[in-house]
Amino acid sequence: MRWVPLFALALMTLLASFGAFVRGTAPREKWVVTHQTSAHRTMVVAIQATRPDHAPLIAPQIVEPVKSRYDEILIYVWPPGDSTGMPARRVQWTSRGGYTEIIFAGDAVR
Repeated sequence: MRWVPLFALALMTLLASFGAFVRGTAPREKWVVTHQTSAHRTMVVAIQATRPDHAPLIAPQIVEPVKSRYDEILIYVWPPGDSTGMPARRVQWTSRGGYTEIIFAGDAVR
């Protein structure tokens, strides 16, 4: 099956483009991808961000380069050092509805 090595290479390239770099311009705004998976035109990304409240600003940096390949992208955001419990926020992007944020910790869910 020749597509398996090609898929693996494509996935490694995608992961490298997300996870190999700490994003953000100021030290308090850094974020990093800790996990990513995709199937059936849906991608799920876990990130740790020093400012989880900046999730709506971070999401387009993840979504825009790859959105033509997906119908839905879910980005779960944890504070640094905490990716085992409930995420602080989730940003959902869909090809039909755009971006929607849910706040799980801190403020009321919106």
